[in-house]
Amino acid sequence: MENKQEILELLRRVAAGSVKPEDALLHLKEEPFEDLGYAKVDFHRSVRQGTSEVIYGAGKTPEQIAGIAEAMGKRGCRNVLITRFSQEAAEYVGARVPLDYHSQPRVGIAFPGERRSVGRIVVATGGTSDLPVAEEAALTAEVLGNRVERLYDVGVAGLHRLLSHLDTLMRARVVIAVAGMEGALASVIGGLVDCPVIAVPTSVGYGASFGGLAALLSMLNSCASGCSVVNIDNGFGSKCAPVQHMVNILCAVLLGPWYGVAVAFCASLLRCLLGLGTLMAFPGSMFGALLCGVVYWKVQKLLPTLIGEVFGTSVLGGLCAYPVAILLMNQSAAETAFYAYIVPFLVSTAGGAVIAGVLLFALQKASVLHKMQLQLSR
Repeated sequence: MENKQEILELLRRVAAGSVKPEDALLHLKEEPFEDLGYAKVDFHRSVRQGTSEVIYGAGKTPEQIAGIAEAMGKRGCRNVLITRFSQEAAEYVGARVPLDYHSQPRVGIAFPGERRSVGRIVVATGGTSDLPVAEEAALTAEVLGNRVERLYDVGVAGLHRLLSHLDTLMRARVVIAVAGMEGALASVIGGLVDCPVIAVPTSVGYGASFGGLAALLSMLNSCASGCSVVNIDNGFGSKCAPVQHMVNILCAVLLGPWYGVAVAFCASLLRCLLGLGTLMAFPGSMFGALLCGVVYWKVQKLLPTLIGEVFGTSVLGGLCAYPVAILLMNQSAAETAFYAYIVPFLVSTAGGAVIAGVLLFALQKASVLHKMQLQLSR
């Protein structure tokens, strides 16, 4: 059963006497999930959340992606969204299930079929380099039954390009603004429309953009009302979690290294339980928390502490992701972790270090930091 309406129809048939209650119960008991060994496919996701489970392709083998898609197809799921997987993986999956693959955003739609096209969502980008993230957002919205209009390459470097599409923006029910560099597009659009604006920072930009952090902070500080911000490159879902690394640093400075490690472990466990992180969150966060805590309590200086968090998470944590992935996942996942986690860890922890650094230096300048440490040590 793919949605609430199908369950309601089954219950109505039970009430009308055309289906036996025992048959309906058996049908519902078979539905919740299927254990494939490497994945537990959630068939009730659409009942609880309104949309079917989405297959996150990064870190999965082509065989695993195809196996999950086949299981969903057998249960009648259609328009199954698969994100972040390569052309090579798509060719393998496409040989086993019907697949509509889009190479630029690395998104595929398994068992494509008819879908609704209601409302009006506008997806706008600052530049052409933002298209992979924008197309991921646009395709996700379309699969979920929305009508999407695309306004690409309308950034603030040529504001007249955006203003020439005011009628399109004014008709939108939601605008998704995708931009890198300084991320000003979201604020500009937010000041022009009366609908919600979802700001998506991208990692596009030169050195001082810090892999999208500059755009993220700019969008978070937007003065336009009705503007919500998601994470870097989050066309559908990003794994950048700067807040956890900010908490690591704050715990290290205020409480000590062992408290920091304990908090990092609990935060990683919570992220995994909620489906917001992977097992790689444990080595990444805990090594950073330990190193920055030890550095601070040895030298009592903030800048080396921030560097310790960045180095401990991105380098030590990223390298440790390799044996952890071999032990708990598989060889293919381990190779992905080795090459693909060090840079994301660096981006994530750099964001957290900047936020924590701004806060701690401000507390230190106001002569509050030492008082807080004394109060917490009692």
